[in-house]
Amino acid sequence: MKRLAFPLALLCGFAVADEQQIRDFIANDEWFHFTDTASGGKVFTKGVVRLDPGRFQLWFKVEKPQPKECRKEPFFRSPMDSALCDDKEAHDLGESLNLFEMNCENRTGRIVQATYYNFNNDILDSFEEPDAPWTRQVPDSIGEGFMSYFCEGE
Repeated sequence: MKRLAFPLALLCGFAVADEQQIRDFIANDEWFHFTDTASGGKVFTKGVVRLDPGRFQLWFKVEKPQPKECRKEPFFRSPMDSALCDDKEAHDLGESLNLFEMNCENRTGRIVQATYYNFNNDILDSFEEPDAPWTRQVPDSIGEGFMSYFCEGE
């Protein structure tokens, strides 16, 4: 995974912050482009919070590229391409928003909340699992990329 510079202002270690301060920080934080995926998608992060030494939480979203059938201007699409595009935009995953936690000492991570959207920004699925199991990260995955970046020096 390609490493990018990450603004240190986004890496916030609230030592004595309360829940409201953390929520305000995350709400006002900007999305930061973290990396690109092998399939042409983009990964963004927001609201990176250091929960404890060696333990972080962050929001990340993955934006997938538009389906091939939808990349042409509508005027230049064939009727078949338009029908395929409409179907893919309604049923295919276009974006996911995920709340990710990582434990640097154990090199494990977990997604505790996620919402999946189609290309029309309709919700396809959503879950919240605050007690999700901690798992080792798959090599070359987004989770491993976060772990490599944020756990350096922890």
